[in-house]
Amino acid sequence: MLSKKVAAEKLARWEELSAIEKEIAAEKSAIEDDFKKELDRKGVEVLEVGTKKVRWTSFFKNQFDSKGFKAACPDVYAAWTKQVASRRFSIG
Repeated sequence: MLSKKVAAEKLARWEELSAIEKEIAAEKSAIEDDFKKELDRKGVEVLEVGTKKVRWTSFFKNQFDSKGFKAACPDVYAAWTKQVASRRFSIG
């Protein structure tokens, strides 16, 4: 069982790590954007950087349109839909 003091310390550390995580994500995103701009400028999908290859490639995939299916066939959608229990952790 966590004491109030330990819980407060852990929460403070969690918030500190979350802030660092956001900073890192923003910096990574900015670097990715720089590479994307360079790839676009050169009109290529692959850029060789040392022994690595930076790629920004297009691809297509098929996705099931559940919203459209639900509108078109509500009875069939309802027959194949099931409720699933899950848990969400949050701090706010």
